[in-house]
Amino acid sequence: MNIIYEYKWYILAIIIFTALTVFVWAKAITAVRRTAAGKRALILRLDRYKYLRDTYLPLDDENIKNIPPQDLADAVVVEMWQRLDGIKDTKKEIEEFEKFTLKQKYTYGIFYLCEYALGDGEKNGSLKSFFEQSTPETAKYACGALEAMGLDTAAGLMKKAIDAYDPENEEASLDMGEIENLSRRLRAELTDPDLKIKTGEYYKS
Repeated sequence: MNIIYEYKWYILAIIIFTALTVFVWAKAITAVRRTAAGKRALILRLDRYKYLRDTYLPLDDENIKNIPPQDLADAVVVEMWQRLDGIKDTKKEIEEFEKFTLKQKYTYGIFYLCEYALGDGEKNGSLKSFFEQSTPETAKYACGALEAMGLDTAAGLMKKAIDAYDPENEEASLDMGEIENLSRRLRAELTDPDLKIKTGEYYKS
């Protein structure tokens, strides 16, 4: 009840976009700040997710060929959310996720890298935020995607961050000062729109 009270303003948004799934709603809630700007960003996200779903899904070869690359990168993830929606059992959710292709998983990783590490225009992203909100597997998929797209410098920075956050890696340590440095360098190498475009082009290839 406390969560509902705290986010009562957001309920109006979910009424407007009732066609969106609960899974997409949960992802959108965690992706924005609890501020007026965050509320506006939430509406824009929900509006975009609905647009992508209504315009492009289900994805097929013809759609994939004709969708603008940036839209494709996001549409792939929205379709993945739809497939995972409603699965209550974590084990079954993991099993379903494993059925996705490597390109889908790479695109998924890039989506969250853009969301949390690069920021969305209203806030500065950080690798700290990315690793707090994502799983180690998501980080590895993001890194694999960067390598697959030939973004070697960015991939190298991601590898250093993954090693730092790996509790089993005895040769690396979690130095938050170094993580901030890696974040700045990563944001200097990548921007959200450009990376989404590259990801969409990679997905088409």
